[in-house]
Amino acid sequence: MTPQTSDRQARPMAETVNPPNTHTANAQAPTVTVVRSIAELSNFEGSWDSLSSLADCTIFQTYDWNVARWKYFGGGTCLYCLIVKRGEAVVGIAPLQIENSTLLGVRVASVVKFIFGDYINLIAAPEDFEVVLAAVLDHLINNAPAWDIFEVNEINERYPLLKLLPEYLRERGMKHSLYRGNIFSRVQLPASWEEFLQQSGGKFRHELKRKTDRMSEKFNVDVELITDGDKEVREAVESFAEIHGKRWRSLGYKSQFDNQTFRDFHVEVSQRLARKGSLRMLFYRVNGERAAASYNFIMGTTLYAYHANAFASDEVMKYSPGFLLHCSAIRRAIDEGALVYDMLRGNESYKYVDFNCASSFNWQVRGISPSRAADIRYRLFTIIEFFSKVSSRLSAEFHSFKRFYVTRHPSPMTAVKRVLSQMKGMVGLAGYFVKRSEGNS
Repeated sequence: MTPQTSDRQARPMAETVNPPNTHTANAQAPTVTVVRSIAELSNFEGSWDSLSSLADCTIFQTYDWNVARWKYFGGGTCLYCLIVKRGEAVVGIAPLQIENSTLLGVRVASVVKFIFGDYINLIAAPEDFEVVLAAVLDHLINNAPAWDIFEVNEINERYPLLKLLPEYLRERGMKHSLYRGNIFSRVQLPASWEEFLQQSGGKFRHELKRKTDRMSEKFNVDVELITDGDKEVREAVESFAEIHGKRWRSLGYKSQFDNQTFRDFHVEVSQRLARKGSLRMLFYRVNGERAAASYNFIMGTTLYAYHANAFASDEVMKYSPGFLLHCSAIRRAIDEGALVYDMLRGNESYKYVDFNCASSFNWQVRGISPSRAADIRYRLFTIIEFFSKVSSRLSAEFHSFKRFYVTRHPSPMTAVKRVLSQMKGMVGLAGYFVKRSEGNS
């Protein structure tokens, strides 16, 4: 753990302002310090770590995730991290960035948004949450550089932020839109592995025993755990990327890990979080070869199953090494005292069929700056966003159809019917996009 650096030392390098409206009866109003570089941000690492350990935070609100994410994917954006203090104590953090949306090189709109993560939330203790949210919004309205849209993606429906943010935006005269996004899946864990087996049902227990026994009969199998060591972590991430890439390419898709920047980001964030005891990288080995990989992080009482995949011979794959590795990860998580196994985004059937996951939705909230010009820019922004989403969806549909064609060998008529069915779904989504974008309040 990095020693906490005094915020007093960091003060000369950052600008500090008082928000005029704090929504608090506390005589000592909060102040907001603006941090614009990683070098400045490092002065708050200790405070950030302490606060995130107390707040309702996930691995995606940690200092290490945000710094690494900004470092590798912050090109074209301006870091605008807000540190909220009461006196000298840091009580809240909003890791924001300002991103320009352009068309043919001309700025259309400036968007203030959180640095990306699967879950987004303010970093603040529950008792300070509303004060911090008010201070952040008041600062953006009264002190921030010119911006048109305030965007918060991936707010889970469990978070108070989803209820509070629209209300606070209305109070400040800002129109807003609310849009339901990705579905997330998680499993509540009992106190012991035996209890987990009981709650999972007879079919689950039967399949787990059958596949475990068959694997052990035919192969030498073991589970490898990587938790620390910069060299070991780098090699583990590269190995995971290889398994992930082979699996996706075998299905006709590209792998995210084919991108060197994406791999470098995951090497760095894994090394950073490993030093703080949060990395849990598991491999299912068959005859000494890694056949499945599960890339996980643990924070508090939650294990985040960030990525998992398997690739091996047909003889190995028919016994589901990926399923067996998930079970091993869950068992280890229970042994560590975890209460939740969070399988994150996606509604893949195995999450519900095999593990009986409960689902929840993430939401996007957008606030529009009160100025007339911002309202016009927002409309232009949504038009650009619409065509960008159409392009991305067409690309995804192409790869999906390629997989369907290769694995199912459909007749020409069946292929045409599938294309028409997917087009109908896309038209429905387009209508929903237009409706929700115009449904500001």
